[in-house]
Amino acid sequence: KLTGTLLLKDSFQNLKGNQKSDLYSGREIFIRCSDGNPRRAFSLLNNMLLEYPQAINESGFRPIPRKIQNMVYERDGKVYLNRLKHTGNKLLSVYDIINVIGNVFHLRIHGDKVGTDFYGSVELSESDAAVWDLIVSAVGLGALFPITNSAHPDELPIKSGIFILSYTFAACFQLLPRKGKPLPLRSIMNDKYARSMLEKNSQSGLFDET
Repeated sequence: KLTGTLLLKDSFQNLKGNQKSDLYSGREIFIRCSDGNPRRAFSLLNNMLLEYPQAINESGFRPIPRKIQNMVYERDGKVYLNRLKHTGNKLLSVYDIINVIGNVFHLRIHGDKVGTDFYGSVELSESDAAVWDLIVSAVGLGALFPITNSAHPDELPIKSGIFILSYTFAACFQLLPRKGKPLPLRSIMNDKYARSMLEKNSQSGLFDET
């Protein structure tokens, strides 16, 4: 269980100077980071070919260099993240929620000692009602995916449930593209990093402990 997490952490710790990672590359990463969405898969492939047009030529195909693949995943994840700034309310945007979630997950891997748990999903309860509309918007935008009951696979949970962070953001937050264990949203938003970010915009009161 820890092999992937340790490799991920070591890979980024061992980068020096302007070295670039090539960790996010290959067929399985392509499938995962497109979230099973054909439109997203086409966009990723198109952007890779724009960066490396010699992949297709008269003599056939050439593999796209791993570092170029990694760069596209990271860049496209950041572009998609920034688009989320335009959806939300007066206090918070979908970007704020996803950015905090992604950075807290990042710190759980890269800032802490690697434990037995990997977190890649978020658990909401009825006490998180203040941000439920943002979660619904995040699901609609493909930034979060609900883990639904197998008997009702197309139903969105009502004001509670477990939601997976889109694997589109794996490279830009340096995460593993897998579900992992859920971390309560209240715990995420009360993390030191989250509190610092929210306090800058006078939003920290949304998640005060009661």
